Amino acid sequence: MAKGVSNMPRYREVCLAANRRYLEALSVVPDPGQLKERIQAIGQRIQTASRSHRALNPANKHDIELLATVMRGEFQLQGFRNADISAHLNTPSEDATERRRQRNRTGRLLKILHSHRLIAKIPRTRRWKVTNHGQAIMSSMLTVHYDYYPANKSNRS
Repeated sequence: MAKGVSNMPRYREVCLAANRRYLEALSVVPDPGQLKERIQAIGQRIQTASRSHRALNPANKHDIELLATVMRGEFQLQGFRNADISAHLNTPSEDATERRRQRNRTGRLLKILHSHRLIAKIPRTRRWKVTNHGQAIMSSMLTVHYDYYPANKSNRS
């Protein structure tokens, strides 16, 4: 665009669009003041209609591995399946019984994340996606874990 008074309406449109994109990007960034409350909420056992589900612990190695796996960039566009998560969390096994146990365990872990509203089912598929609520909480938990437990920084994916 050329500089001049005649282009002011177009400059206004471009600036408003840039500000709108910036505000939309900031809308998913969690308020640092709420971090403690969010992590405490996830740290509580949750009761659904059918059963009770355990809490997530930001200091537990296995919970952090699960959260880091679910938050991997490759799953952000199309979501993830039980098999995708199981492949990252478990070592491959030739035994059919062991593979079934691993799949069932992964399914239970996904159910825990779902009961805490961190992931949601993609309708008419076998895939899951991370919710906006889950994105904020899991990224906060991973940040806290890796910032306050420096020995684990080398394990970051």
